[in-house]
Amino acid sequence: MSNTTKGKPSKKTTIINQCKINDFNAMMEEASEAMDRVLDQREKDLEAWGEKEQNEFYTIFGSKGERLVHVNMPIKGVENIVEMKALDVMKDCIRRLCEIKERLTTDSYINLIYDPDNPEAPTNSKIPRPPDFLIHFVHM
Repeated sequence: MSNTTKGKPSKKTTIINQCKINDFNAMMEEASEAMDRVLDQREKDLEAWGEKEQNEFYTIFGSKGERLVHVNMPIKGVENIVEMKALDVMKDCIRRLCEIKERLTTDSYINLIYDPDNPEAPTNSKIPRPPDFLIHFVHM
């Protein structure tokens, strides 16, 4: 008995080189690019605002964007309720998400928790940040 075979590979076989990536920065860069594509598409959808976009919005939110909603838009920390079309609220949300996204770096995703009882714990944040760091992202 021989150790050879008479079989031949199919000409239709495609060989794909694969590699396993466990690189946080590469994964976050990929996620960031995907987020950019989604935000860009949503921004275009809201600007075009044709029948297709209205029907999709209706399916998700039960409104074609004309419904008036009350939104708190504080001025200098003071409550300020304004009435806006749902479409305008969505446009403003996309604008805010784009602004937040522009400020994010891979360091933005590093653990911000610090346990003073276990200062050497590997899960503790090692990057010094001001106590109000996240406030800058929330209040825009």
